[in-house]
Amino acid sequence: MTMKRIVLTASDYGLAFGVDRAIRDLVSAHRMSAVGCLVVSDLWSREFMPLRDCVEQAGGRTPVGLTLVLSGAYEPVSGSARKIFGNRFPSPGYYARRGRLGLLPDEILGLEIRAQFDRFVEFYGTQPAFVALHDGLDRKPGVARVLVDALEEPISQGVSVLFRQPQRWGCRRQARRIGKLGGSCNPGSAEMPMINDADALHKFFWSTLDGQPDNTCVWCRPGTGDDRLRRLESAEDIEMRQAQRDYLNGHRFLLALTEKERFLF
Repeated sequence: MTMKRIVLTASDYGLAFGVDRAIRDLVSAHRMSAVGCLVVSDLWSREFMPLRDCVEQAGGRTPVGLTLVLSGAYEPVSGSARKIFGNRFPSPGYYARRGRLGLLPDEILGLEIRAQFDRFVEFYGTQPAFVALHDGLDRKPGVARVLVDALEEPISQGVSVLFRQPQRWGCRRQARRIGKLGGSCNPGSAEMPMINDADALHKFFWSTLDGQPDNTCVWCRPGTGDDRLRRLESAEDIEMRQAQRDYLNGHRFLLALTEKERFLF
């Protein structure tokens, strides 16, 4: 059996202190492949430094990237997006409806994407290693194209793109563009199940990933409850985050990687 890489990725750094601590703990234990950051969060300005220090102390092996937010209860960064959307982004359904009709505000979205990219650079001090879309918006028509249009130059300089559904026709088309620009994206994708069952989580890493290509991105959502997270998510969702955190910190996760000949970096 040939060893395969999996890119274990947490894409919501900055959501809440309990989420951020769980992610940093996994980075320190060399059990996290990549971290995506929410620069639209009010926590970003205070949480970027602990993450940067943690990654450096762990040997600098964990790529840190940008999770682009264009939907949900966050205020846009760019003035242009605030004029059209107000103090919060539209729902994912907005992109589904308008994308099918070719009615996305491409220029406004492009300015917002660049503004979030620039905010990451302003605080973290370097370009993000990768970009991904929050809420899996690459599943919506036209959004992946808007992302690549807005970030052609950084992609040509080595910034990767991580897709939630890289096999969708629109994502495959953008992957070809990204390749022509000299960039890269993930060939496969899988979601670590949100379930409070250690055996089910073990089965996911033991058998569900079989057949996935090398360098598949595995999306996870570890965390622990805190006051902020309890306002944002249900008690059940927080329990499932804690179950993911506990499994990834445990010996069974390492056993699954070893026995299935997978590695994280």
